[in-house]
Amino acid sequence: MILANGAGIATIMRTPGSDKELAIGFMYSEGLIKDVGDIQMVAVKGDNAADSQNTVSLTLAGGIKPANKRSYEIRSSCGICGQKRVDDLFEDVEAVKGSLKIKSSDIYKIPVIMSERQRLSKLTRGAHAAAFFTQGAFTQGAFTQGASIVACYEDIGRHNALDKLIGHCLLTGIKMDDKLLLLSGRASYEMLAKAVRCGICCVVSISAPSSLAVDIAKRGNIALAGIIRGSSMNIYNKRDTFLD
Repeated sequence: MILANGAGIATIMRTPGSDKELAIGFMYSEGLIKDVGDIQMVAVKGDNAADSQNTVSLTLAGGIKPANKRSYEIRSSCGICGQKRVDDLFEDVEAVKGSLKIKSSDIYKIPVIMSERQRLSKLTRGAHAAAFFTQGAFTQGAFTQGASIVACYEDIGRHNALDKLIGHCLLTGIKMDDKLLLLSGRASYEMLAKAVRCGICCVVSISAPSSLAVDIAKRGNIALAGIIRGSSMNIYNKRDTFLD
């Protein structure tokens, strides 16, 4: 459970671990806080599924009240459970301003790099992953694991994996607007909504996007590609981002 100033925000069905990152990433990617500086203190109680006090308690800066529009259980398959209206996700959200230029041949290499970090997936075959790759990796051709991948997080829920990744970047001061986001699973609507809020300009999914995700990518000015299979992929938005 995530608490903010003592009030329940959400109960998230997640893979235990990196709970601080998950809570902060969730609060930011859902628009409940505007900046990581809005959080004064984070306290984590319980770090395993058997612990009945799996709680992340956030103390927000004075006067800040989270725009809580859902205090529901968020299952591992659901990223917008309890949302009253789809349009609620796009209030006060501007289109992404950043851009990347990436060779398609380089895109085909990055799933292998991410898979080297997917330890939980190798053990269970039941975990999703989200990873950021740097622009320099593409311009310099530095495709070693250490040189090209910024961070990778796993979780049973694909949106949880992304929130953990976002939380990590917020806590460590890593910019997100100049990175390529790679997703192991389906690029659903809520994943693209989180990308818009975080200013992520390029999203690539190993699986397919939903039609609504494509619409959001177009509305949010996000380059979107998916269904990477060997040396092929489908491009859904901003084709000029992906160079031949």
